[in-house]
Amino acid sequence: MGRNLQSIRFFKGTFDRSRAGNSLVELPAAIWFFFMVLLFPLADLATVTLRATTVYVAAKHAARAAGRARTFLVNRDNGELSAVNAAQREVFLVKTKGPSGLEISPTDVVISIIGVPVKKSLPPIKQQEKLESIKNGDYIFQIEVRVTGQVQPLVPLNSSVFGNVPGLTAPVPITASFREFCEHPGGLST
Repeated sequence: MGRNLQSIRFFKGTFDRSRAGNSLVELPAAIWFFFMVLLFPLADLATVTLRATTVYVAAKHAARAAGRARTFLVNRDNGELSAVNAAQREVFLVKTKGPSGLEISPTDVVISIIGVPVKKSLPPIKQQEKLESIKNGDYIFQIEVRVTGQVQPLVPLNSSVFGNVPGLTAPVPITASFREFCEHPGGLST
């Protein structure tokens, strides 16, 4: 009887040691699973979100700068920028100060004049060229800036394995649009 008790204790100890060894062997697989399945997608989502927010901030700052400009297309003699040039400058200032992985070209920044009629008999205005004439009592004028950017994922994955998935294997196109009331509507014709 004593010998059987000793052999049971021996096998029990062996079984406990093999369980500890299994845990040690399974640890790298669990860590890999944690990083690849949970942590990497969250880091990629956070990176894409941060870069997309930069597009929205660029459009907001550009609309504010364009709304304060005294002219629409032509820079003034004192060095003050036109609405179009001020908006372009603000977009690229925000882009250079923001995170990397964001592509915005000059053609991706569109500045429009929005004229909301005060009288119902007049048509609304939306155009990207300067106005021929200004009717201050007939319209309320706004400047709209639309910025389109390509937001790169944190680490672009292989498209032959996953296909073309924006935010995972390809850039995500983001468009932001903001409007600002025009402080100097008389300059929309210059």
